[in-house]
Amino acid sequence: MKGGEIDIIARKDGVIAFVEVKTRDINALESGVMAVDKRKRSLVIRAAQEYSYRYPHDCQPRFDISSVTVKNGRITKFSYIDNAFVSNEDMTL
Repeated sequence: MKGGEIDIIARKDGVIAFVEVKTRDINALESGVMAVDKRKRSLVIRAAQEYSYRYPHDCQPRFDISSVTVKNGRITKFSYIDNAFVSNEDMTL
C-alpha cells in the first residue's frame, strides 16, 4: 500500500483495528513496543488512511501493537496492546 504496510487489519463490533506486529529476540536491546516509534506510527496511520480510502467503512479506527519475544526460534512472550497509539488530530481516517 502507498505509504506503508499494515500487518493485520481486523474488524469487529464497529471497530477496525490496524495492528503492527513486532518480533524481537529475547536479547534485543529494544522491545517490540519500543520499536514502534513516531516514524513507524506515522507510516501505519498513513497506510490505514489509504486502506480506508480504498475500502470505505463506517468503523471506528484503532491502532494496536502486538509484541512477540522469541528465543531460539520459539515464542517466550507475547503481549497485545489495544489503542497503543492514536492518529494525530490533523490526520483523519
